[in-house]
This record gives sequence, C-alpha cells and structure tokens, in this order.
Amino acid sequence: MYTNAKLEARMKQLGFSQAGLAREINLAIERLTGSAGSATDADVRRWLRHETKWPQDRIRLCIEEVLDSTSEALGFVPRRKKVEEGPVQRREFSKAVGGVGLALTALPVPRRRLGVGDVERFTADYTYILRQDQVVGGTLRVENLAAELGMRVQSALSTATAFHRCTSAQAGPCSPGPSDDPCWPFTR
Repeated sequence: MYTNAKLEARMKQLGFSQAGLAREINLAIERLTGSAGSATDADVRRWLRHETKWPQDRIRLCIEEVLDSTSEALGFVPRRKKVEEGPVQRREFSKAVGGVGLALTALPVPRRRLGVGDVERFTADYTYILRQDQVVGGTLRVENLAAELGMRVQSALSTATAFHRCTSAQAGPCSPGPSDDPCWPFTR
C-alpha cells in the first residue's frame, strides 16, 4: 500500500500502528532531549509515503531506537550533498556583503547557563544508556544513544556557561569524583 515497504513491514512485524509508533517515538525523544516530542501519526504516514525521505537527526535516531533497526534498513534515503556549480567568488561575495558580516561578528552572543538540572538530566540519560548496555549489550541503538548524548554534552559545554556549583570541585551533587559516581565523566 505504501511506498516505503521496509518501514511498513517493520511496523507490522513489531505490531505498531501509526499512532502507536508516533507515541513511542515521542517518548524516545523525551528521553533523548528532556523535552516532549511532537511526532504524530501524520508524520508516520509521510514516512510511509516517502514524502519525508530522511527525517531530522533526533527523530531518525529515535525511530532507529524504537524499531531497533538502521534508517537505511527501514527504507529511508540519506540526503546527498549538493555539488557546487563553480568556484566560490570570495572577493565578489565580500564586496556584496560589505560591512554586514563584520557587524554580525561584533554582536555579543547571549550564552545559555548550565545548571544542576542540566547536569542531572545528562546523568540520568547516561545512566539509562549504561542500563541499556547491560541489558541488551552494545547494539547499534545503544551506540547511537551514547553518541547523541556525547554530542549534546559537548555542545552544551561549548555553547554555555556553567554555574559555579557545577564547576567547583567543592560543590555537592554536580562534581563528584570518579569513585563516587559511575557517571562521573559526564557530570564535570
């Protein structure tokens, strides 16, 4: 019935309805990001009809987790990179942009503050990944979850400032030593 027969077959094999799959993906998104997902049965139908050939990264990771299969095995087609037509004309571009580019780089960028809640959320996610690894072993799904968490932590640390409680060695729950907490590398 649908164009993406692989996704349809996997859903049927695991007993998922379109609404049921959307619900499970939303739960996986919430575990992954800490905020509720917004996938609907209409999104699932778009995937089945191949209107969306390659879902967004976080949604795709959650689809892989819920269906325990790679995106390619589920019939999704990765985007191809666009090939540039000719050489980049940097001088002409710089002249056209003028001082706008300089003005944009001079603007201060507001930085997000990391707090105890962020550290606790990262720790909870890391603990979940460790439990999954103990239960099912080093599957692709667990590996993807760990990679995604690592990218989220790295991104948060590089684009935000941390409250003193989260960086101080004397602080309480944010900075235990390696012997105190199995999740220690992710809480510093």
